[in-house]
Amino acid sequence: MLKRAEVLKEEVRSIISRSITLSLHQRLHLIETIERLCLDYLFEEEISIALAEAGTADVSDCDLQTVALWFYLLRKHGYRVSSDVFLRFKDQEGRLLAHTPIDLLNLYNAASRRTDGDIILKEAALFARKCLETSLPYMEQSLAREIKCALEIPLPRRVSIYESKDQVLRYENEDIVDEAVIQLAKLNSNIMQLHYQRELQTITRWWKDLSQLPFARDRIMECFLWILGVYFEPCYSRGRIISTMMLAIIALLDDIYDSYGTAEDCELFTKCMERYALAFLGKYSYYKFICVCLYFHLQKIKEYH
Repeated sequence: MLKRAEVLKEEVRSIISRSITLSLHQRLHLIETIERLCLDYLFEEEISIALAEAGTADVSDCDLQTVALWFYLLRKHGYRVSSDVFLRFKDQEGRLLAHTPIDLLNLYNAASRRTDGDIILKEAALFARKCLETSLPYMEQSLAREIKCALEIPLPRRVSIYESKDQVLRYENEDIVDEAVIQLAKLNSNIMQLHYQRELQTITRWWKDLSQLPFARDRIMECFLWILGVYFEPCYSRGRIISTMMLAIIALLDDIYDSYGTAEDCELFTKCMERYALAFLGKYSYYKFICVCLYFHLQKIKEYH
């Protein structure tokens, strides 16, 4: 599986490199597709080069869909591009010239990257939302689902790893993406699942040793999924494990205060933590202090129970 993944990575890397011969819209769509499929961490350098070239492109003759996608991707990656590129899509009465659902969806996504001074994008967001909500019942199923998701939660606020499998099905059914990209997305998803399973094995073993308390809720999977939404890349494996453990301990403390300890117990517990803070923060990092204190106190609670 790993060998096949390496072969596909080279194929997709070649596709990105050759995209310079394609139109601006095709290049941008390729980058967006790779990011929506959670493959962008494999091609950071290639995407960075492609976006740098796109940033210098002249979009004065491009259609609204291309301009909106160009604006969204460049703003997403930290480029300072002006929202004035949308001014030419206004008619003499100040109304935006966007009619097709794809144009409206891309315009709405671009408007989600607006700042306080982007008045035209604020107007565009309201206009696009109203038009999309009106025409939503008459759209085909796949496009309607994408628009409904965008209206519920703007694209920058959505968690890509949770949507990657749906995006694979979408691009596969629409047949608008190179087959190598689709196959790599499927294979990479399976590889990442193996990473996550190994991480959960480590976390679960730790949690079973710690959670010998009947009043504590078992929320270890929930905590892991929270952190997975923050960073899904395999290279952050240790960070996911540590962060999941910290969230689980915080949830355990919440149960101690809410369900187990009396008011007097919780007050003593808090004062004890404060004493440890004064004693340890001068010598250790805050994270190490928290770990030492929590371990000590949880051991005492287990012994008492």
